[in-house]
Amino acid sequence: MMPKTPVASRFLLRLIDVGDQICFSALRQWEFDRILSGVAAQSPKDFTPAVFAANPFSNRIYRRVGDLPQFSSDAEQVALKMGVIASVEHVLACLEEMQTFRAALASTNADAISNDAEEEQLRLKIEAWSGAKATAAYFRTIGLFRLLRNHYAHLNDKPHPALKSYIAANATTLNRFWAKAPTQLHTSTSTRFQGYRLPSNWR
Repeated sequence: MMPKTPVASRFLLRLIDVGDQICFSALRQWEFDRILSGVAAQSPKDFTPAVFAANPFSNRIYRRVGDLPQFSSDAEQVALKMGVIASVEHVLACLEEMQTFRAALASTNADAISNDAEEEQLRLKIEAWSGAKATAAYFRTIGLFRLLRNHYAHLNDKPHPALKSYIAANATTLNRFWAKAPTQLHTSTSTRFQGYRLPSNWR
């Protein structure tokens, strides 16, 4: 990904920052859930202002403490989804700048290659530039998360047919590809991080 260029280093730092923020959110969530489990067991019917009197947001939330564990789980889902949206936006912006950077260095006929899927457009250009096949799984992974980003950003209740068909066509291959790496993809037709908690060794 042009690792020695300003383009790659800038976007890699952005992605690292998103990852760090997700990890911090998970740390905060874990600590809150640890405290909340005891409070919810003792005072399930009390409202947040009574239990968290010193917290300036307790009136705004105003829920029974017994309802907070589910609310906390929903909040974690939102944080993870926002992480996906931000990461995909950074990656797609990077793909665009990479192509602009390459064209400015050495313009070729490949610059005219166009595809509605940004990651596929770059894959085709890389193959034209290098004269060799690129590892398709990397680009298909970006495609999967691009469609997942669309799902979250557009507030769809059900997976869009494009996302469902993409998963059906690529899930097995991508799971097999990423199973060999430290990070596993666990692709499924579900768009909720159902029962998912960020592991402590997440990178």
